[in-house]
Amino acid sequence: LVVGNATSRPVIDAALSTQTKLREARAGERSMVRIPAEKLDQLINLVGELVIAGAGVHSLAQTHKIPALVKSTQKVNSLVEEVRNGALSMRMVQIGETFSRFRRIVRDVCGDLGKQVELELLGTESELDKSVVDQIVDPLMHIVRNALDHGLETPADRIAAGKAAVGTLRLIARQSGNQIVVEISDD
Repeated sequence: LVVGNATSRPVIDAALSTQTKLREARAGERSMVRIPAEKLDQLINLVGELVIAGAGVHSLAQTHKIPALVKSTQKVNSLVEEVRNGALSMRMVQIGETFSRFRRIVRDVCGDLGKQVELELLGTESELDKSVVDQIVDPLMHIVRNALDHGLETPADRIAAGKAAVGTLRLIARQSGNQIVVEISDD
């Protein structure tokens, strides 16, 4: 096309770049599978039963001192543990998806209240079980609204208090041992 003067090289490069991005996006979509939570819960329960049954067989093998069977049951138990961990990890979602919903809430509430607030989201890559995330959305929403209503002042009140006109609201998720701590703070 360039040689035949049908178009220029930058137009070709832009078209190729767009095609590559679309191809990559479609590949990403194809790699996702939506599974009903009930089916995943059923899989996790069955794997739990496998763990119990495997431990029983392993105990019998040790009691009867059958080295080959002890070794085999150890391998089976190890594989079952990997399957269990994999199934449990499928329920995990990054909290950033939930945190990002609050951007619109903050913007809308601040507009209604005549306040200026910058929302900072930290630790968005922290992962939680999907059912936990679903359960904490409403309490988080309540706390965020309270911070906007009662914790942060109007720009005029902030300036009078020697603060910046724009307030800051932070949603932070961080790992603490084997727990995720979600913290909401304002200035």
